[in-house]
Amino acid sequence: MTEVMNDYQVDVTSNVVEVTTQELVNVLMSIGVTKKLTSDFVNVVMGTEPSMNKTNNPFIGKVIKTSSRNYKLLSDYEKRVDNNSKKEGIEGKFVSSKPSGRHHISPLVTIDDKTESVHYLNLEYFVNVKPVVSYEFNGLPMIQEDIELMKQFFTKKYPNNKQPQEKKVEVITPKISNIISMSMGGVKYVVKN
Repeated sequence: MTEVMNDYQVDVTSNVVEVTTQELVNVLMSIGVTKKLTSDFVNVVMGTEPSMNKTNNPFIGKVIKTSSRNYKLLSDYEKRVDNNSKKEGIEGKFVSSKPSGRHHISPLVTIDDKTESVHYLNLEYFVNVKPVVSYEFNGLPMIQEDIELMKQFFTKKYPNNKQPQEKKVEVITPKISNIISMSMGGVKYVVKN
């Protein structure tokens, strides 16, 4: 059974809401401003092209990585770093720099400086919570042997050295347009574009 609530079609039997990417942006921008959640923890399913080196790479432009992971909405990065620092006995106020090529338009959402058309979501991940990941090559599921071959082309990730504490606040800022679905506050938002 579905009914219209707040301009969104809601399946009231399972709390599933179909939204466009722009409607999801609007929901995320309202969090902490006009909308409160009972928990800051969310599950996000994303589809992205893996970050890879291009030289002699037969996988470029042909692979989609789908990942599902639990995250914490990150509305105040500096406060999270300060809290972790205090727990480790480190005093002082952490001051973050402006996100490169972006600026905040809400506590959770940033937008690109150049075109102001690409929205990003600020999330914190925990290294002990592993994502569920799958890969597709030209629309077909990849087998583990091919995934291992592809991994040699992945770009190297560098550790965060800006935070003073041992337990870092691990940040990810995916494009909201890459989100396939997102569960938060008892509602699953499924993006239909």
